[in-house]
Amino acid sequence: MDYPEDQNRRVIDYYDKSAESYDREYDNPYFKRLYDRITWRYIEPYLPDEGVVLDAGGGTGKWTIPLAERGLRLTLYDVSSEMLDVARRKIRERGLQALVTFKQGDICRIDYPEDSFDFVLAEGDPISYCIDPDKAVSELGQGPEAEPLRCCGRRQPI
Repeated sequence: MDYPEDQNRRVIDYYDKSAESYDREYDNPYFKRLYDRITWRYIEPYLPDEGVVLDAGGGTGKWTIPLAERGLRLTLYDVSSEMLDVARRKIRERGLQALVTFKQGDICRIDYPEDSFDFVLAEGDPISYCIDPDKAVSELGQGPEAEPLRCCGRRQPI
């Protein structure tokens, strides 16, 4: 099942409009003390020492930045051009632009060949906004014969 165009448009519009203020959500103690620590606890043991990571639905680069600071190469893939613009600015300010590429697209239709990524991250809410989350997970699961490890978070849709 493909994304109905009106649902896809609502998601894009929401993130385009909230891109500049989106990171403020993470400035509260819940995220800093609890959410971030729990997320890292489950991501960190599985990160490759080197390689290419897909941050699917990576938005403003919340997880892309710390992964790039570890020396990993990343593709930040997001449906919102405005979220990607914020991420580009933050990544440039930290001098990490050589490690990160940006791609606008729908995680239900990943346009990278198999074997492109060593680790796939879809943390936060990108899968929950898909009409067909199984399709998104299937797309994100493409990888080499030694299947890449994946980490997905899920929140309720808007």
